[in-house]
Amino acid sequence: MILGDTEYTISFPVKESIDIFGRNIDNRLQFASHVSLVCKKVNNQVNVMRRFRKLISKATLVKLYKAFILPHFHYCSSVWHFCSAQNAEKLEALNKRILRFILDDFESTYNNLLEKVNSVSLYNRRVHNMLILLYNSLFFAKYPIYMRNMFTLRTLSYNLRDNYILTLLVPKTTTYGLHSFSYHAAKLWNSLPDFVRTLNFNDCRTSLARLNLI
Repeated sequence: MILGDTEYTISFPVKESIDIFGRNIDNRLQFASHVSLVCKKVNNQVNVMRRFRKLISKATLVKLYKAFILPHFHYCSSVWHFCSAQNAEKLEALNKRILRFILDDFESTYNNLLEKVNSVSLYNRRVHNMLILLYNSLFFAKYPIYMRNMFTLRTLSYNLRDNYILTLLVPKTTTYGLHSFSYHAAKLWNSLPDFVRTLNFNDCRTSLARLNLI
């Protein structure tokens, strides 16, 4: 690192993507390379499970799926949630194939497979995680200040039945405005039933898990 003036000519390599904290962030924020890495990690885990399929019960496979597969799908998902629809579907398709293998069920629909393992779609889980982050930012005073500053409660001169409604910033672009955590999470939060926004943390998490937020 050089601070101040120098006689040396400095050139910095320009990369199309960077790996940081287990995520791959590309210069266009499309996250295609990150999704590919997630799929690779998940497939490696599934291949191990396949080798021992005859030695492991179905119930144990479900537990392994929740402990070692799902975390790869959800790690820092609020950052890359706005990947392309094609990449989002790629993840859902991989998850469906894994569930068919674990449950030995090649006829049920994706929703039925999810119900059998008491889970939700990857998209819904990412949205749940975004709303939990927002809840923490609003109601936990010790939460990081940069997160708390992303959201502002709407102030009104008159009373409404709705509680804890957030102010929506006016987005300037689709890619970096509408498709941003601060805007999308706030919009989803405002669309929640009034009683959900006023629940305590544990009850709020439980209610979000029951809602279909697609």
